[in-house]
Amino acid sequence: DQAFASRFDTRRSSASWQNDITLAAGHQIVGGLDYQYDEVLSSTRYDRSKRANKAAFAQYLADLGPVDLQFSARHDKSEQFGHHNTGSVAAGYSFSPALRLRASYGTAFKAPSFNDLYWPGAGNPDLRPETSSTREIGASGRAGGFAWQTSLFRTRINNLIAWAPVSAGSAIWIPSNVSQAHITGLELGASQRFGQTQLAASATFLNPKDHSGGASEGNLLIRRARQSGRLDADHDLGNWRVGASLLATGKRYENTANSVKLGGYATLDLRAEYRFAPAWRLQARLENVGDKRYQTAYGYNQPGFGAF
Repeated sequence: DQAFASRFDTRRSSASWQNDITLAAGHQIVGGLDYQYDEVLSSTRYDRSKRANKAAFAQYLADLGPVDLQFSARHDKSEQFGHHNTGSVAAGYSFSPALRLRASYGTAFKAPSFNDLYWPGAGNPDLRPETSSTREIGASGRAGGFAWQTSLFRTRINNLIAWAPVSAGSAIWIPSNVSQAHITGLELGASQRFGQTQLAASATFLNPKDHSGGASEGNLLIRRARQSGRLDADHDLGNWRVGASLLATGKRYENTANSVKLGGYATLDLRAEYRFAPAWRLQARLENVGDKRYQTAYGYNQPGFGAF
């Protein structure tokens, strides 16, 4: 009825400086500073609407023939959540083009958003930042037109920020910290070229569990599918290139009790490209060709068929 409802104007100002220094062949140091300032200007009052984050980071990269190393560190000073140190270490070893092994360990920090903290009637000003650590091992290789890769990882999250209804079927959602969550995953991928045709496949298997020790102990974390996969096929026909992608995702749960299920789904995308001059291409794509109706969050439909 042309009546003013509300206004939300979110602004982020950021500045970064980075310097890459080559010490010698195969040895590099990266250092820099980050600054970020967030502000919410709205007709709805927030208890706090401004905050800044300052950070300094450094990284050492080494390429020693078959061995490559990476060490990184970062220090964040959040105006709202204090000081946090994060970093990572990674190493890789190439036995041959057909086999490369790698391993890494890293930590992370994530501050709650303004909506997490102060959304009127639903925010939780007592939220604590998320912290996490991830261990990963992987392997990859290439032989002729065939390439493959795999990785196994485990992430441990403290104080995971998760929104959930205050009760079953309630329209009021409030975020809280899941004291501890573990996400174990396996990723697989492979591609093969047959003449003018390129085929690729990838799959991810997750075990995202709540380990907070409460009523939801051992349940799956909300909105995370345990299986997902993708198939791609592309074919060259002179100046033409056509392709298709099939994406599939398993079921997921909307609530911590795992009683509200969102079904799995699969979508098909098509694409075509015509090169009518060395520097010019005309491209078109169709997304979700079957106009599949699905949700990744309860009550929020995803886009249907689209042409571009």
